[in-house]
Amino acid sequence: TLYAVWKTVYSIKINLENDVSEIKEYQSQGYTQTEVHTVEIENNGSYATGPLSISLTDTYGQDNSKFILSTENIPNIESGTSRSFTVQAKGRLPGGTYSTSIKIVGENIPPQYIQFDFSVSCIVKVTAGEGGTLTDDYSRKRKEITKEIFPGENIHLHANPDDENAVFEGYFINNRKLYEDRYTVYSDCEIEARFYFSKSDVTITSSTGGAVNKSG
Repeated sequence: TLYAVWKTVYSIKINLENDVSEIKEYQSQGYTQTEVHTVEIENNGSYATGPLSISLTDTYGQDNSKFILSTENIPNIESGTSRSFTVQAKGRLPGGTYSTSIKIVGENIPPQYIQFDFSVSCIVKVTAGEGGTLTDDYSRKRKEITKEIFPGENIHLHANPDDENAVFEGYFINNRKLYEDRYTVYSDCEIEARFYFSKSDVTITSSTGGAVNKSG
């Protein structure tokens, strides 16, 4: 005896622009507009999806308010068809990286997630104090250097004391002495560093989500 059983299959496929698996966007400090990213939900199952819920979620819930969804609900997607929505980061965010996950779920559809990382650069201003200069990327000695940096990137600082007999004694980040050659800022973009020499010093004031490397 042969028994045939009809199986209802609920399934969706998430399609992003450029066939990527997650969304990443980079903007320079002072930006006013962000990209609008389209997310397509394709019903490749044999049955209608029923209502779908769309929300933003992250581990600590701190960055969700930095993003905008075009909708939080899709009533239904028939088999073989698709619906779409958009998501974008808000404008004028300070330097740093903001992350969220877009959650898509329904009564018959298990949760699916799309990661969205949005990074804003910082303009880093490095100023040499009395008795010293800085070496820029072109090996020129200057009193002041301005650079754009994205979170996670490194700043290589070359300090040159005017006095050949000056000795490098160490440096402080946010009034705390460091005992390593590198300091990475994860949560706060605002940092202030001071390089100490026995007869001269170099002061660095910067706003960056990256790292500060000592050299020279």
